[in-house]
Amino acid sequence: ITAITSKQKAFELEQKATKKNEAEKRRLEENFKNQLIKARAESEKLLKEKQEAELLRRKQSAQFETQKDNAFTVIDRANLELDKDNFEAAIELYKKSEIIFTDINWQEGLKMIKDSITAITSKQKAFELEQKATKKNEAEKQRLEENFKNQLIKARAESEKLLKEKKKSLLLRKEQSAQFEAQKDKAFTVIDRANLELDKNNFEAAIELYKKSEIIFTDINWQEGLKMIKDSITAITSKQKAFELEQKATKKNEAEKRRLEENFKNQLIKARAESEKLLKEKQEAELLRRKQSAQFETQKDKAFTVIDRAKQELNQNNFKAAIELYKKSEIIFVEVDWQEGLKMVKESIIIIKNKHQAFELKQKKDIEIEKKKLVLEEKFEEEFAKAEETRMHQQEEKRKELQKIQREKEQEKNMSENAYKLLELGTALLERNEFDEAYEKYIAARKLFQNISWKREVSRINNDLLLKLKRERKKFELLELKKQKEVEDLKEMEVLKEETKRERQKLEKRKKEEKRRLAKEKREKKITQKLQKANRYIENSKYNEAVLIMIEEIDRLSKLGNQDEINKINEQISYIKSQAQIPLITTEKLIEERKFKNFELAYLALDKAQISLDNNRIMKAISELNEAKFNLKVLKIGNKYIKEIDTKINELKVKLGQAPTQEIDEKEKEEKEKEMLKASLEARIARRREERRKKVLNLLKKK
Repeated sequence: ITAITSKQKAFELEQKATKKNEAEKRRLEENFKNQLIKARAESEKLLKEKQEAELLRRKQSAQFETQKDNAFTVIDRANLELDKDNFEAAIELYKKSEIIFTDINWQEGLKMIKDSITAITSKQKAFELEQKATKKNEAEKQRLEENFKNQLIKARAESEKLLKEKKKSLLLRKEQSAQFEAQKDKAFTVIDRANLELDKNNFEAAIELYKKSEIIFTDINWQEGLKMIKDSITAITSKQKAFELEQKATKKNEAEKRRLEENFKNQLIKARAESEKLLKEKQEAELLRRKQSAQFETQKDKAFTVIDRAKQELNQNNFKAAIELYKKSEIIFVEVDWQEGLKMVKESIIIIKNKHQAFELKQKKDIEIEKKKLVLEEKFEEEFAKAEETRMHQQEEKRKELQKIQREKEQEKNMSENAYKLLELGTALLERNEFDEAYEKYIAARKLFQNISWKREVSRINNDLLLKLKRERKKFELLELKKQKEVEDLKEMEVLKEETKRERQKLEKRKKEEKRRLAKEKREKKITQKLQKANRYIENSKYNEAVLIMIEEIDRLSKLGNQDEINKINEQISYIKSQAQIPLITTEKLIEERKFKNFELAYLALDKAQISLDNNRIMKAISELNEAKFNLKVLKIGNKYIKEIDTKINELKVKLGQAPTQEIDEKEKEEKEKEMLKASLEARIARRREERRKKVLNLLKKK
């Protein structure tokens, strides 16, 4: 009995210990399951947040680049204002771009803006110092201005005279040279603005306006106007030289101004270089991020593979091996810096260690406790396997869902491609007037689009293609009826043709005779009309045009053999030669020369010069003789008349009290080269801005 009582107490103690161990084991298992579920939920949540953050980042990146481009556009406007010395406007625009950079939090851009504003402020102070120094020589400047005004009296008088002549000649030449006169009027308007600027002592603005009018005169090749512009610019330049005394007074500030300007330019260049560098670094960082993202997923998969192996070891109660494998996965998570994974691994290692301790505790018990423990472990492993199986099943379901979506998309793509092929085939059948077949193809295509719920294409087929088919069918039927009627009309016409053929043969002979008679009368009438037109030209002093018509009529009369009329016309041409004050180039019988537009422009300009001489408009006549000379230079007969025209121009200039015309000097050529260089630089700047805009657009498209 004592032995049985002792054994009973030992058994009760063993039962209590077993129950306690089982309760601890259940607690640890429940804790492990909860932590595992929590880790998976957190992992899925983090993955979702990461995807949302990536979409938000891409959207913000596109907005960032757009805002940055807007800011640089404002900076370009600021630089234009800076070129005009509008410092306040430039600073205001730079502050606007600073607001944009602040909105997108671009620190490098803000630094660039602050440096630029500092440089502009320094440049503005230097400019103000220069202005103050300029005021000291105001009295000398006024005296020099008076001298300059006296020098410009002649040039301005010529300008006013040319303007007056331009207004008088505008009515006479409006129909023949509307564009030329419009350009001249535009140029004189610019000259008037230049004169207003001169009255305000704005010499640089006046020179710029004179150069603009010079460009217009160059475009219309008006040499007299170009000479006038040259004289005016020379006079203005002489006044500028008089400002040397003023420049001496400002030399002290000049070095500081240049230094500040150079500093500003360097800072601006550095800021733009930093901007381009940052853009490039950003692109490289984006490529690196994508590459690292792919590497991150690969490493993460690798780590989960190691964890699966650890679970297998855990199923076999190889706790140390399982912990080692979890530590290997921890190393991988450390490499990719995935904190959630590291947290999950650490918690799993703690759970395994606890489980290992529980396992070692259970091993100390007797065989019965071991068996019960094994049963519980098997149950736990079964539940764990079920949980794993559930996870795998969920993954398989997701994969199947994805495959289903892909299959649906593929099916949608195939159906849409088939539908578009049916539409193309239907359109081809419609073009061949096979309306029923085309209708069938359209309906089949519509059905395919309805199956994939492409409502827009269904609407297009209903409201566009089918209506077009209906219209074309109706149009074709009407055309067929028209053709049938035409066939019937042709049959009737055949009968009429036979009846009219005989009448035609009778009338043919009479028509030929009448045609010969009318042709003869027409030639005589045309000759009379041409000669009358030539006489009107002679009355209006358009001798070259008159002679051109007479020469053409002589050629026609030669073919008719009317020598008496030819002699009369030759006598009239001789008379015109004796009366003309300008060369008659239309007496030349070079047919090839007459084909050139320059030949026509040359003789029209000479006739205009004759009219101007008749009206005693000598300056206008000189301008028109220069125009004729310019057009004769490209003709074979040009050298024959150019010297004669030069002689006439010099005679007229002597009458006006001017010196004979000289060739354009080297200084004018240099000024033209400077203008061309300036235009080239402006084009290059515009091209660079366009290239930068395209780069930003391409970057946005890639994202």
